[in-house]
Amino acid sequence: MTDPAPTPRAKWATHRLAADALGARLFERLAAVEAARLREAFLDVDGWGDLVGAPGVEFELHDLEGDPVIRAAPEPGDFVRTRPFGKTGGDHWTLVESVADGPHQVELVLRPSHDPSAFPPARAVTCHYLDPGAKLTFALARDGARVSARVHRIGERPNDGEGAGGTEAAARNARLFERADRGLWDALVDGLLELE
Repeated sequence: MTDPAPTPRAKWATHRLAADALGARLFERLAAVEAARLREAFLDVDGWGDLVGAPGVEFELHDLEGDPVIRAAPEPGDFVRTRPFGKTGGDHWTLVESVADGPHQVELVLRPSHDPSAFPPARAVTCHYLDPGAKLTFALARDGARVSARVHRIGERPNDGEGAGGTEAAARNARLFERADRGLWDALVDGLLELE
């Protein structure tokens, strides 16, 4: 006995299911390609200023001795020199505390730090307007056909205590914290997702 021929309606439903499955696989592949492209931009610290889109904002990757370095990705122990206010606001340093690079997510954790390029290094002085207890976690992830980026900020407060390097630096950091567009980090994430 042979199976009866499918009705036109059953054929349409079968084709639709096949097209939906093909479309879902296509979107997943496109998301994988897009995630790889965004991952490269995400790990290019020196290009972050372009992503932020604000004039004068600069980011530069440095090694353990504070020398500029060009790498495909930052490594734990590297430093990021930031000029969030252009040259007038001075240099602000963060330590790359960790880098987690997996098949579907990459995450960077940064903390305010001393200036590694100073000689001799003043490790007790945090060269950042944020308190040394602050922590910035950036993540780029892909889940199926969805690519997302986020920043998680913990302990953002002004670096106006003893670790600021004196009363003048503490007062400057308090002013910069108030003036700071703490949306700088959000602008970095938004710029990454809007990258053409």
